[in-house]
Amino acid sequence: MQSADGPLVSIVTAAYNAAPYLEETIESVLTQGYPRLEYIVLDDGSTDETRAILERYTGRLIWDSHPNIGEARTVNKGFAICHGDPVAVVSADDPLLPGIVEAMVDWFASHPDVLVAYPDWEMIDENSEVIQHIRTFDYSYRDMVRWHHCLPGPGAFIRRSVIDAVGGRDPRFRYVGDYDFWLHAGVLGPFSRVARISRGASDASAGRRTAALTGSRVASRATPSPSCVASTGAKPFSMPPTSTSASTARADSRPPLRPSS
Repeated sequence: MQSADGPLVSIVTAAYNAAPYLEETIESVLTQGYPRLEYIVLDDGSTDETRAILERYTGRLIWDSHPNIGEARTVNKGFAICHGDPVAVVSADDPLLPGIVEAMVDWFASHPDVLVAYPDWEMIDENSEVIQHIRTFDYSYRDMVRWHHCLPGPGAFIRRSVIDAVGGRDPRFRYVGDYDFWLHAGVLGPFSRVARISRGASDASAGRRTAALTGSRVASRATPSPSCVASTGAKPFSMPPTSTSASTARADSRPPLRPSS
């Protein structure tokens, strides 16, 4: 397809004390070469040079700075501001590789039933050196629930209708707000893995246990009611009961992400 005739695409970045990585990520978005791109960067009360960096990009992107309200509320603010369809949330330390925007636009155009498209990705360190090539799993709602694992990772793009239906991220879940969002989105229609590479920073392990236990509560809360499932045309399934100890074991024993060959 000709990108000049493509849809407006919105990318939202929530930034908190992101100065060491933010400029690289901004440049990776602005140099995508896709002409109909709306880029929104929101400073969530940073105390470093994040705001100063954004000031240098005035006129090239949309930016705002507000007192600290947390990542979920900041992302939701971006959802409310943006006008594009599809939409992507790009973390401040997850620079995009060239061509990902147009590749995702093309994928949605050729797969009109798909609501969320997500690529394989490269895990990078603080110097943007590649640590590992990650081949994501093909989409399965059941696997996403039972593994307590976000199948969409860095570089995922979302149709606007999904955001409108789900209503954004739930700020009650500090570590797994994205997982909660994907669980709700998953009952609305299919996701699709795209054999394309994006990038993602290597996360620290701090708070892993908290995240695992919170993930269990999210999965229990987000399992759709039979009436909700019926309204989407999806096939209902039942989740086994969970306990704190069992949920931690399941989170730790899920199949590992697979390096690409």
